[in-house]
Amino acid sequence: MSKEHRQLRFIQVGCLLLVLVCVVVAHLSRHRERTASVTVQSVIVVAAIWSAVGGLTAQRKLQKAPRVQTDIKNTPFKRWGAGHLIRLWAAASVALWGLILSEFGGSLFIADLLFGLSFLLLMIWRLDEAPGPMTE
Repeated sequence: MSKEHRQLRFIQVGCLLLVLVCVVVAHLSRHRERTASVTVQSVIVVAAIWSAVGGLTAQRKLQKAPRVQTDIKNTPFKRWGAGHLIRLWAAASVALWGLILSEFGGSLFIADLLFGLSFLLLMIWRLDEAPGPMTE
């Protein structure tokens, strides 16, 4: 396993720990006296779904982007790494939206669904082979 692969796996584990922290904080600091309106809950859920879908599509768009000949820093390998970072962060951000929903007094059931979706996205993430040379 190359250095870049190990770094991305380390980031994946960090994101999984972030999801776990979000779950614990949401369940320990539950504000029973506040309840969020359906509109607020809907906006937060849409933002979470937007984050998940955005992370999946951003990686594909980055990898398919043509390389500009004058830009030495824009290499397929760097776009590959950036795409994976975006995907991992987008999956972790779904858990953060779940925590925000919980803190605003939204449904804990929906927050738990967002935590589960985030965990699932992080667990099904797979590391493909890097294009081109690893060092540039």
